[in-house]
Amino acid sequence: SLLVQIFSVKLLPSVGPFLALLGKMCIAASFKTSYIISGEIFPTSIRTSAMGMVSAMARVGSILSPFIVMLGESLPGVQFTIFAILGLSGGLLSLGLPETKDKVLPETLGDMGAGGK
Repeated sequence: SLLVQIFSVKLLPSVGPFLALLGKMCIAASFKTSYIISGEIFPTSIRTSAMGMVSAMARVGSILSPFIVMLGESLPGVQFTIFAILGLSGGLLSLGLPETKDKVLPETLGDMGAGGK
């Protein structure tokens, strides 16, 4: 919705707020989903440390996001492009994560390398 936002502002100004709220909803959903997936991917022996690292990186993104928005003041529309690229790349990279439905979660790093067997 962020990429459409760039092109639709001049054509359909009333669609802009709808797309902005849709993008915000999707970002919130992906943030919550990342915590669920992260808890299932990491083995039990390092799960708390790994979740702490995931949380720290999420906070770094939260700290940097206002600066990306401020960049849009000098280069109009660039903030939408940056957020869209980051969102799409995160979604594409998540396709490579292993499926955890109906599988035993890894207990050690060795189990993680063996695919949870």
